[in-house]
Amino acid sequence: MRKVWERYSKTAEGEYIIHTRAESCHSLYRRFDFESSFPKRDLDPDFAAFLHECLTELGSNPFVLQIDLPEKEREQDYPARIRESIKTYFEYLNELARKDRRDIVGRILLNFFLAIALLVVVIFVERFIPNRESVFSKIFSQGLYIAVWVLMWPVFSEFLYNFRQIGKEMKINERISKAGIRISYY
Repeated sequence: MRKVWERYSKTAEGEYIIHTRAESCHSLYRRFDFESSFPKRDLDPDFAAFLHECLTELGSNPFVLQIDLPEKEREQDYPARIRESIKTYFEYLNELARKDRRDIVGRILLNFFLAIALLVVVIFVERFIPNRESVFSKIFSQGLYIAVWVLMWPVFSEFLYNFRQIGKEMKINERISKAGIRISYY
């Protein structure tokens, strides 16, 4: 079976080439965002997803982004603008990811401390209720234990799944924002 990254060509320095061909410079950007200056423009979602997918395939291997533009756009100052806009767009995505991470940490801490507080209540109820052998007392304390587990589950799931996934996305965004970008014309 062919390895995924074998579908990419390499530079003389051994970097993988993520190659894309655009019908115009403007096709790299979201079509509703043409009024913004180049560094502030959002990239086309399909183009950004394509870059993410390529880096997911390449892992930590070095790469360069190759963008082919029509010959008629050679006279424009597009190469510098494209480099700057790709850099700022993926830095912006990292800022959003950092906000999501802070939100996740806030939810983890809230659930953790609520679970601890509820556990203290459970211990208090079990220790100081005079009639611990009654059915109501047993159901109540078991219900509190279940509530503690319900509060603790998001602590584990948020950390194990969402927090780690955002970390992976941030690494990819950072690699793209620092990527070498070559512009050629067809």
